[in-house]
Parts: sequence; C-alpha cells; structure tokens
Amino acid sequence: MLSALNSFVALICDRDKYTIPSETLSHSRLVLADTIATIIGGMAEPEIKI
Repeated sequence: MLSALNSFVALICDRDKYTIPSETLSHSRLVLADTIATIIGGMAEPEIKI
C-alpha cells in the first residue's frame, strides 16, 4: 500500500501545475479543505480525544 501511495504522490508532484486543468485544481483544493475541516471537527468528539 505504501509503495502505491508513494508512486501516486510522485506522479502528482512531477506534474507541472499548468498541465492539470484549473477545474481539477479548484476541486482538489475544496476537497482538501473539507477533509481537514472534517478531521478537526472529529477531534472534538469525546471518542477521539486521547
């Protein structure tokens, strides 16, 4: 699994931002922001607190 993730990250990092459609970049930013907000929100739940 880790090697697949490393391969995927290498593929993305080797891309020039101008070769990725602007709609894709925009949506990716939205998904990343939503994911981070979900993680932060989930950390407030008692089951998650350590």
